[in-house]
Amino acid sequence: MTKITIINEAALRKELADIKKELTQFPEGQLYIKNKFYYHRHEGKEKGITRNPDLIRQLARYKYLQIREKQLENNLSQPINKFDHRTPRQLIATLSKAYQTVPESYFYHPSVEQWLANPPRINTLNPENAKYLYQDIAYRSLSEREIAKKLDENGLLFYCDSRFNVGIAEISPDFYIKNPFNGKIFLWEFFGAFHIPNYGDRMNNKMATYAKMGFTENDNLIATFEHHLRDTNRIQEMIDRIIW
Repeated sequence: MTKITIINEAALRKELADIKKELTQFPEGQLYIKNKFYYHRHEGKEKGITRNPDLIRQLARYKYLQIREKQLENNLSQPINKFDHRTPRQLIATLSKAYQTVPESYFYHPSVEQWLANPPRINTLNPENAKYLYQDIAYRSLSEREIAKKLDENGLLFYCDSRFNVGIAEISPDFYIKNPFNGKIFLWEFFGAFHIPNYGDRMNNKMATYAKMGFTENDNLIATFEHHLRDTNRIQEMIDRIIW
């Protein structure tokens, strides 16, 4: 696995604090499966919950938060060379059979449902340039298509080429991304059209607008250029920042 080169300790501590708060909102106990039926096991007692998907979802999220909490606590107390790089998906893969049989969305942050239900507007500027397909979505360049593919492979949710308002400003990032496991939002800009006149000025203005709206590099904004994407490992390094 690609090693993470930049660790945002403040972000990890914020996520850990959020997890500790969220954990108090769930019923205790574990999800258990027997003869294809789900049970809630707590303090030596079992109750069938196959017909209660809301409780199954709560128990799945509760279990994920417990193992993620432990991972974050260990990472924050250990030297960097002992950092546990496992992704949320890899952590979930260590859980018992009952948790492996539920949809991945059961482990998601509660904000995901609303985010998916309210998609941003589509940026209709120069649609003829969007001609590189991945999963029936057209992208404006091969590099953007590769970014989309890697985001998808890492289990991240995203909209491409969208337009929406943040405060009084309208922004149109190449990728509007949500980490479904902790709910954090990221923007990703790919700058690759320097052959266009005044493109550099437009890039700088866009980055300045993002900064005013609270999106900054090394936190919740990723900015890449064509030379960054010649090595697919570099794309993964950027995605690691979103996962962590």
